[in-house]
Amino acid sequence: MNHKIVRSYYKRLFYHNRTLFARALDFIALRLGLFFLLQMVFYRKFHRVDRALILSLITLCALSLLLEIIKERRFTAFVAKKQQELRQHYWLSRLTLLTPDDFRALCCDLLSAMGMTVTGKGENILFARGNKGNMMVFLLQCHPKYTVTPQDMLDLYHIAYRYAPGEVAIISTCPITGEAESFLHTLPFSVTILSREDLLFAADRAGKLPSYHETEQALIEELKKKEMSLRQLKTQALYSGKAKNYLICAGVLFFTMSYTGYHLYYTAAILGCLTLAAISYYNSRFNPGKKLRS
Repeated sequence: MNHKIVRSYYKRLFYHNRTLFARALDFIALRLGLFFLLQMVFYRKFHRVDRALILSLITLCALSLLLEIIKERRFTAFVAKKQQELRQHYWLSRLTLLTPDDFRALCCDLLSAMGMTVTGKGENILFARGNKGNMMVFLLQCHPKYTVTPQDMLDLYHIAYRYAPGEVAIISTCPITGEAESFLHTLPFSVTILSREDLLFAADRAGKLPSYHETEQALIEELKKKEMSLRQLKTQALYSGKAKNYLICAGVLFFTMSYTGYHLYYTAAILGCLTLAAISYYNSRFNPGKKLRS
């Protein structure tokens, strides 16, 4: 795993996209606050400035080390959780690329693992028999970003109505909206939704999922694409010769300020526009190769 790419991306998520400068200010402010608090406590106990200062520094170092250990453990757990979410999304994307026959065979394995016997097959449909009787199973091999809507459920109901099954099950590679699930409760027969986690478990057992190394490489490629998107956004904002646009925006804000009266907010916005205009002009005039390298 490319730890540099992974850590830089997940650190931004972990700190809610806060800049290094903002995090440094938090770090310093917290330590200063703890230091003065500890010094007051130790001074009231020993009534000596030098002893209170030494004990405060030692205690502050110990607390800082403890806080860093806790933060690193939280960050490690956060990264593991996010990586698992990305892996599942990648795995489900790969399942959508299976041929209809392979996906149908995978769903048959899942039903067999649940103690059901497949009695018939159709296009995106399986017929099974379980402890509760006959079951009709719909196979929705959709992209993970697609969501099943109530209209999709209504279409499935029209198909199931012709067969009058005792129970209906749905296996889907994409999420189902809350409105669609609410619609299922109004149908005249029982409907079971098999979770995507069950499908992934069956796919893993059948060897249909990509290897761990292949999954990690896909994650790194996805992170590289996101890094490139952020870099392109920065390039467009600061290296695209947009000084004129920023100056026009500052002028509009200046005239608006005279009518609204919110001088503080508009002044800050105008200064921001002028700063961006100056940076854009400088990079376009004196550093044009930056744009090409980005």
